[in-house]
Amino acid sequence: MKTILVIRLSSLGDVLLTLPVCLGVLESNPGLTILFLTRKQFTVYFEGIPGLVPLGFEPHHHHSGFHGLFRLWLDLRKHSVERVIDLHGVIRSYILDLLFLLSFKPVSRVYKYRRLRHRILCGDRSVKLPHATERYADTFRRAGLQVKIKTEPCFHFGGSKPRTVCRIGIAPLARHSTKIWNLNYLEQIIAEFTANRGYEVHLFGSAEEREKLEPLAVAGVTNQASVLDPLGEWELIASMDVFISMDSANMHLASLAGIPTISLWGSTDPAFGFFPLHQPCDLSLSANPDEVECRPCSVYGKAPCRRRTEKMLCMDRLYPELVLTKTEEILSAIRNK
Repeated sequence: MKTILVIRLSSLGDVLLTLPVCLGVLESNPGLTILFLTRKQFTVYFEGIPGLVPLGFEPHHHHSGFHGLFRLWLDLRKHSVERVIDLHGVIRSYILDLLFLLSFKPVSRVYKYRRLRHRILCGDRSVKLPHATERYADTFRRAGLQVKIKTEPCFHFGGSKPRTVCRIGIAPLARHSTKIWNLNYLEQIIAEFTANRGYEVHLFGSAEEREKLEPLAVAGVTNQASVLDPLGEWELIASMDVFISMDSANMHLASLAGIPTISLWGSTDPAFGFFPLHQPCDLSLSANPDEVECRPCSVYGKAPCRRRTEKMLCMDRLYPELVLTKTEEILSAIRNK
C-alpha cells in the first residue's frame, strides 16, 4: 500500500487530533503517502510534513453539492488512491466513500460508539469512550496499517521563543454557547493573575470573537484573537507556560504543543473522548456532578441548555477558585524546576 486517502473535513479540533495519528502512521509505515482531505483553511496545519499531502475541501464553492463532490472525487482519482480512511463519517464523506467503493477501492470508517454516547447522555457515569485519537488509530489498524500514536509534541513548525516572564494563555470562548464559562469568573481569575504577580496573560480566539474579548484586555492582558496567522498563533500558544481553555480547538492546539492545558467543561464532557491529549485527568475541570446532575447534555455542545431555570448551571457551578488552584499548582511546579 503506497497511497491512501484520509478524510476528516471538520471541525478544527477534531481535525487537529488526527495529527499525532497520521504522524504515527507515517513513521510506522515507511514509503506510505497520506493524502489528507480537510477544509481548505485547515490544511496549513498539515503542511511541511514528509509523506503527508493536505488537500483543500471547499464546500461552499468548488465542492458544493453532489456535483461538487463528484468533481472532487474525479480529482482525487488522479492521485492513484489505493484505500480510503474515513475519519469523519458524515453524509459528504459517505458519498465519497461510495464513489470509491464503486471504483473497487476499499474503505475503512471510524467507529462512533453511538450507543455508548447515548448512555453517557442518559447519566451513566461508568462509561468512558476511547480518546478520539485511539478511535482514529483503530480505523487505520482495520485497514492493515501499523500505528503508534505520536506522544511527543506535534508542534512541527519551529521552537517556541524564549521568555523572561510567566505566560498564561486563555481561550475563554467557543463556537457553541453551552461551552463558554461564566465571564464574571473569567474576569476574577484575570484580576488574580495580573495583580502584582508578574504574569503575562494572552487571550486567544477567532476573528469573530475578537470584539467580545476586547473588554477583558486590561493592563497585563493582550488580546491575540486574529492578530497572527494560524501558524503564528500556534507558535505563540506553544510559548505559554499554562493554557486555560474551554472545550475548543485552542485546547487541542495547546495540548498538541505539549503545554499544560486546563480545560473547562459545561454541556460536553471528557467522557466522550475529546479531552486534551496526553494531559492529566485532573486538569479537565467540571462542576460537581452532585450539584449539577443534568450534565453532560451534548456530545459536541450544539444543543441548547434544556434547564427551565438556572440556565447553564454547569458553568456557573464551575468556580474560579478551582481554576486558580490548578493554575498555581502548574506554575509552582515550573518555578521549582
